[in-house]
Amino acid sequence: MEPLTAETDKGGYIAPRFNCPHSEVAPLPIVTAAMALDQLCSVCDTKIENWLCLTCHNISCSRYVHGHMSQHNATTSHHVAISLSDLNTWCYGCDCYVTSKTIVDAYKALHLSKFGSLPGDNLKIEKLKGGDQWDEVEKEESEESAIAKAKVVANRLKNSNKCVIFTGAGISTSAKIPDFRGPEGVWTLKAKGLQADSIKLESAVPTYCHMAIVSLQNHFKEQQRSCYVISQNIDGLHRRSGIPSNLISELHGNSFKEICWSCNKDYLRTFDTAVGSGIKGQGCKECISRVPKFCHCTPRKCTCGQQLKDSIIHFGERLPVDELKRATDHAQSADFCLVLGSSLTVSPANELPQMIKENGGTLCIVNLQTTRYDSKSDIRVFAKTDFFLQAVMKELNIPVQQFDLSSFFNE
Repeated sequence: MEPLTAETDKGGYIAPRFNCPHSEVAPLPIVTAAMALDQLCSVCDTKIENWLCLTCHNISCSRYVHGHMSQHNATTSHHVAISLSDLNTWCYGCDCYVTSKTIVDAYKALHLSKFGSLPGDNLKIEKLKGGDQWDEVEKEESEESAIAKAKVVANRLKNSNKCVIFTGAGISTSAKIPDFRGPEGVWTLKAKGLQADSIKLESAVPTYCHMAIVSLQNHFKEQQRSCYVISQNIDGLHRRSGIPSNLISELHGNSFKEICWSCNKDYLRTFDTAVGSGIKGQGCKECISRVPKFCHCTPRKCTCGQQLKDSIIHFGERLPVDELKRATDHAQSADFCLVLGSSLTVSPANELPQMIKENGGTLCIVNLQTTRYDSKSDIRVFAKTDFFLQAVMKELNIPVQQFDLSSFFNE
């Protein structure tokens, strides 16, 4: 039988080569993997049958389209690429399918980004290799210790030109919105067959922490410095507090925001837009083709005439490309990252603070529970976010305004 090669392979299964001499490829961060899935061929702008170079992360189309990945290999001698369609890995140097430990890691990153789960692991979040142990038990250090660290953080903020504030559910607990993994969190209680107490999102108001972040952003803007917020929260309290859309990436969506998939226009509402959307996308071909696990249609239509969708990102769905790109751009250039109220568990968002650290920035984590990134942090604070930011803002001598309903949806 004629061996399968790039020219003769017309489909079917072939066992990958395990001893490929070209398979020691560059690591593939989950953030890069998530963004790659929606990018076009770097040459012809097609989105059909694209491949990702595992050396430089270039994206080009397959031999079944225009063969630009093959041309990329010929120009650069970057031999190994992975299909963004079926996640198989091909080596142009060996002219066959290949695998290795680093290739498997890249495959897992793409599988998690594309399907919301690891291979053979239905929606389970992988324990980060080499990471710290995570403990749901909350602990709080002394006020004296936290205040001393607040002075250090204030000094870092004074000297920061590009700051990123990364927020999780912990900053909204004082607004009576439960977090997820705390002792009274949604997932913690669900595992015990219980339900967390909460208030309606429409009734929640921004906390001191939310308003302090607004004051920090205004302070940075006055001094022509950058302070950008990356949030995993869907409660909409950041936007309600007065943060404009160009200064925040809401990676998991906003319960008060509707979007049009056709013209990309969005609408901020005073009510939860996800009420009325439903599981399985019944009767909606558009949702089934794009996010087959959930129907995002709301009862309202865009000015362009198309059906509006809620903006919530469920497990198994990709993060919004524009929001993720802005978040990644700011993370890559930031010199200081302040994590507030996040256990840094959910991928790929949790990789952004680590990216800042790896690029030479300072990382401070403020959370009542341990996180898997604690050993990588420069400053680790076990304190409530409201209390800690009060100490920081006092040290910076920056006033914090109380929430005013008139600033709700300021655009």
